[in-house]
Amino acid sequence: MNSFRKIAFGYSTQCNIKCGHCVAADDDQKKAKMDLARARAIVSEMASAHVKGISFTAGEPLLFLNDIVELLEVCKKNGIYSRVVTNGFWAETPRCTDDIVSELKTAGLAQLRISYSRWHQKHVDRENIVSAAQSSKKLGLDYFISFVTDFSKQDAPHEQYHIPGVPVISTAPRCLPIIPPTDAT
Repeated sequence: MNSFRKIAFGYSTQCNIKCGHCVAADDDQKKAKMDLARARAIVSEMASAHVKGISFTAGEPLLFLNDIVELLEVCKKNGIYSRVVTNGFWAETPRCTDDIVSELKTAGLAQLRISYSRWHQKHVDRENIVSAAQSSKKLGLDYFISFVTDFSKQDAPHEQYHIPGVPVISTAPRCLPIIPPTDAT
């Protein structure tokens, strides 16, 4: 049996944007959010089941920043590696971005995964992505930009956007990361 177990934790299906490739993109206006007390209990139960990594994902987790901070603290208390997958909507100003990244890191966040694609950037300015990456780097939080693609020519302009020193990983819609970054030199 694998003693290192990792899971994706969908705290909510609510999102502030609608991307055609995403599981949170349906037209149901009654988006679900888990009860926070139940979510804390589940995270604790996962620790007992030898889960060592949790990725908070599904809708936009940081719509519920205070709740996610509490869940990160439960992860930290239980020695669980934590990741948050975000569209970066919250990274509008350097000060606000630094405050949120600092709060997440203090709560125990191990890694910030920032989603970037032609779908996301219809709704979230790519400068937010840059701001989230720069703040993470400055504050010592592990991060990467996850480029979601269907490998069509429509992605070409987005694929050309590169922030020097920022790790990027490509993913296919509805899939886990499949193409690690390579050194082009």
